[in-house]
Amino acid sequence: MTSPRERVLAGLAVVLIGITAFGVFYFLYYDRSLKSLDNRERNLLANIERDKARLEEIEKAMPGLKLARKMSLPADPVTARRLYTQELESMLAASRFPLARCTVTPKAESRSPLAAGAAAKKDKPPFTRQVVDIQASGDLSMLVDFLDRFYRTPLLHRIRSLSITKPETTTRGESLPGELNILISVEGLIVDGAENRSTLLPEGLSDAEKPKRLARTSAQYAAIAGNNVFYGPPPREREVEEDNTPRPDFDILPETWLTMIQHDEKGSMATIWDSANEYEYVIRRRLDGAYKIDKYYFLKGSRKRMEIGEEKLTLKDGNDYVHRVFQVVRVDAADVYLTDGEKLYRLHIGWRLNQIQPLTRDEARSLGLEFPGDKKGDKEAGKPENNQERRSPPTPATEKPGERRQ
Repeated sequence: MTSPRERVLAGLAVVLIGITAFGVFYFLYYDRSLKSLDNRERNLLANIERDKARLEEIEKAMPGLKLARKMSLPADPVTARRLYTQELESMLAASRFPLARCTVTPKAESRSPLAAGAAAKKDKPPFTRQVVDIQASGDLSMLVDFLDRFYRTPLLHRIRSLSITKPETTTRGESLPGELNILISVEGLIVDGAENRSTLLPEGLSDAEKPKRLARTSAQYAAIAGNNVFYGPPPREREVEEDNTPRPDFDILPETWLTMIQHDEKGSMATIWDSANEYEYVIRRRLDGAYKIDKYYFLKGSRKRMEIGEEKLTLKDGNDYVHRVFQVVRVDAADVYLTDGEKLYRLHIGWRLNQIQPLTRDEARSLGLEFPGDKKGDKEAGKPENNQERRSPPTPATEKPGERRQ
């Protein structure tokens, strides 16, 4: 028979054993589980913050993605390959490369690489490459002009590689002065979600979205000829008297078009944009019925006055060479009527200046316009000149904005 003191000691021992067992269980299982849960919570919060930052980056990049889809090659790969090849051939021809000695070869399309997990889910690639190889023979000035045109074309493309070599042997009568063998590999992108258009170049791009010219005039590239590592600098010409007569840099008329016509309580207004020199002509109808022309240029994104209140539309380039001079006759809802003193022309909104449409006397009379050289009551008014039918110019869709006429 145990004494009461022994029973008390036995009870205390049992209590201590129970407390010890509970502590061991708590530290071995419960506390470790809580720490694991705390670590998982911290990791989830960190992942949420990282996803939020990534989401903000994606939202900031969305305007760039929309612009990339707009400047992408057409969505159909076959159409994109055909139109892009034609555009490169047109650039070569405009840069004076002899097409008989040039080849433009499109290669099979190449899709962007995908991660193994994404490929297993059969996700669409973000873009598809269209690679074209160009082999041409020409001089250094032709190449510089081609590169200028290439980088001003509003497309999502780039030059992957460029190789220039001097021909080892030349055939007399066939070689060009300063001839070089040029190999260029270019790459255009078809972005997922691109416009499924039938034309190569995108429409509706603002001036801020279009590629900027590297220089105001191509005359600034003349110094490159003096750094020709293959043939050396050109021979020094005899000194002659300096001729300061303005000369054209190139034909600016294909690069100049009627962009906007507006009618409001202040009167009629039309805007003509010269993308070659970045000049803007604003035609306004005054209260006395006469049309005045204001000319602006742009400096660091700001529009600056150049000529104000001119009576005639004088199209001059950066060398002050006058390409055409017109008198504004009338501004209608979608047309501007011009005259050069000999003929009457119609310029439709969106048309370039090289597409102006000459009108016959009969068309001018039906529009209520006086044909140049005619008097009121002229019986011969309305008859076409030389009994020839008027031909309509091609629509702007057939023109290539990056192509200059030589």
